[in-house]
Parts: sequence; C-alpha cells; structure tokens
Amino acid sequence: MGTFAGHALPGSFFIFFSVWGLWDLLRRFYRRRAYELHLSSTPEPKYYNRVSSPLTGGCNGRGLPLDSMLKAITCLIGITGEVITGFKDGKFVHIGNIQHCTMYSTFALSGIAETLMYYGIIKTSVQVEYVFNFVALLSEGFLFLFHLHGRTPLDIYLHMLLLGMILLAIISGFAEVYMRDQPIYAIVRNWSILVQGTWFWQVGAILYPAASWMPVWDGISKESIPAAANLFCYHLLVDFVGIVLLASVMSLRLGRIDFRAAAKPFHTQHPEHTIEDLSADMSTEMTLYAASAEAEDSRTMFNTAADRST
Repeated sequence: MGTFAGHALPGSFFIFFSVWGLWDLLRRFYRRRAYELHLSSTPEPKYYNRVSSPLTGGCNGRGLPLDSMLKAITCLIGITGEVITGFKDGKFVHIGNIQHCTMYSTFALSGIAETLMYYGIIKTSVQVEYVFNFVALLSEGFLFLFHLHGRTPLDIYLHMLLLGMILLAIISGFAEVYMRDQPIYAIVRNWSILVQGTWFWQVGAILYPAASWMPVWDGISKESIPAAANLFCYHLLVDFVGIVLLASVMSLRLGRIDFRAAAKPFHTQHPEHTIEDLSADMSTEMTLYAASAEAEDSRTMFNTAADRST
C-alpha cells in the first residue's frame, strides 16, 4: 500500500461493499414495512440484520451471493499483487506486504465462508457471518496498530483515525447480533466501513499525492495533524449525508404507495351498499335469529321432558 493506488484499491472495496450493504438492508426494510402496513400485497420476509447481501431471485430462484464472491475474489487479487511486489531477488523483503496479505486473507476467508453458508455447504446460523467479519476487522485493526513504527507523526495519526472506525464497526456488529430486527445498527456498521473507504483514498492523497494539483503535506508539522482531524470530520459528515440521501430516495417508493392509498376515492375503499343489499342482509339476520330461537325452544322442551321423567 505504499502508493496512492495501494490505498485507493482497498478504499474502493470498502466503499463498494458498504454502499451495497446499505442498499440491500434499506430495500429489505422498506419492502417489509410496506407489507406490514398493507401498502403492498407482495409478501416480504421479516427484516433481520446480516453481514452478506445476496442477490435474490435469478433464473433458478435461489439467488446469488455475489457480494461474498466478489469479496473473496478481490481479496485474492490483492494478495497476488502484494506477493508479486513484495519479492526482490527471490526473497520476500517488504514486511508491509506481508501484513497486507494477512489483512486480505482474513476478508477473503469471510467471503468464502459466507458463500459456503449460503449454499448450505456449511450448515450453521447466518449469525456466524459476524464471527468471520469480526475476525477480519480485528486483524485489520491490529495490523494497523503495529504497522506504524518509524513513520512520521502525520502518517501515524492518519492510520489511528481508521482504528476508531474499525472499533465502531465491531461494536455496532455486536449490537446487530443481539437486536437483529433493528436496522440502525447495520446502518452504523456500514457507515463506519464507508468512512474507512473514503478515508483510505484521502490517506493515499495525503501521503502519496499522485497529481500536481494535490497538496503536499508536511509529515512533521504541528499544523498537519489538526488539519487532518478536521478533514476526517468532513468525511464523517459527507458520508453520513450520503446515507441519509440514499435512505430518502429509497423511501420514495413507500411514500408513493402511501400517497396512492390516501388518494384512493372513498367509495373504492368502502363501497356503498344499496337498499337491496341492506334488505338482503336484514332478511339473512332475521332467518338466523328465527333458527336460533327455534333451537332454543327445542332445548327447553327437551330439558322439561327430561325433568318430568326423573
């Protein structure tokens, strides 16, 4: 990752998978909500949090765990790149590449496990996905923590900010496990992953400016760290606003359903009854009442006869 591209590539992965996860959980939540409010006749399973976001439907009706497959494939590509660039004269000389391979390996394992669980090869609860995800995030955090020896103060601080988002993702993941029907915790987890992705791009631009218009930061200046902290807060804000906009756009469909239901004419929701309908209803009620009274008289006569015989 000692280049701009080395930071932009994993950052793109984090952004892609977080946006995918947000779209999937919001889609499932809003569809279930519309069904529960009787605004949609399409049955929708009850909403539950989960790490993976498989595609539903398909030609065979089984769906496809595309996100899990892509997670495994992209991480394997990252491992290959780190191994190729880490060798010199037939020896593995760059310790940073080894750490990056380790991080990619844990996320690849998570994607492989999710795929195997989806197809029933590993028969276990869907919550086990969180275990593999926690292992990957913990490995990422430990590697970042011990990846900064000999770096400039700015470099250390830029990576330490990522540790906070990793910790937030783990905490919100635990909350998801205990409160599976609350989407807010899944949103927070995906938000923290999204911030990791955008911040990876920012770290690459600060440490390894790839274009002439990118500013050159002083790694030992006292002003650099407060400026980086301020920039990180903007990442938090912009990513949060992006999630709010995504949720608002996806809720428009539910809003249109509400509007159509509210705008439906009254007589289509509650049809008017004619005099003939009312007369038929009254006749039916009188017939049922007469039959009930006759049955009651029969029971009374039977009980009286039984008493006399005794």
